[in-house]
Amino acid sequence: RLGANLQARGELRAPLHDLGHVAAVRQVPIANQMLPNLGKDVVVRNGSGTITSIVDVWGNPLRYAQFNNNSEIAELPNYNRPFFASAGPDGQFGQFGQSATPEEERQTEDNLYSYELD
Repeated sequence: RLGANLQARGELRAPLHDLGHVAAVRQVPIANQMLPNLGKDVVVRNGSGTITSIVDVWGNPLRYAQFNNNSEIAELPNYNRPFFASAGPDGQFGQFGQSATPEEERQTEDNLYSYELD
């Protein structure tokens, strides 16, 4: 209920892709099959019950990337397969790449990525 509680109190941070990342996840058959089984603590639903966001344990929206080569999403590392990303406990994704400041690089240190779960 964390996601629902944070949403009710207005504390849920808006994801960059909001409904877009959930729609992208639905395009991956195995991921789409998993969505209805996610716990109530990690999904935020609208009034009609549609999943509008997936959050991490800290209440921060997860990001979903079909792949990333840093040309579009500087906040996520290079990876050539679909993955989920959590900003970690600080709630800041930071930034990768040559244009990142030292503070932005530091913010990436606590990020979590689904491909690291293997």
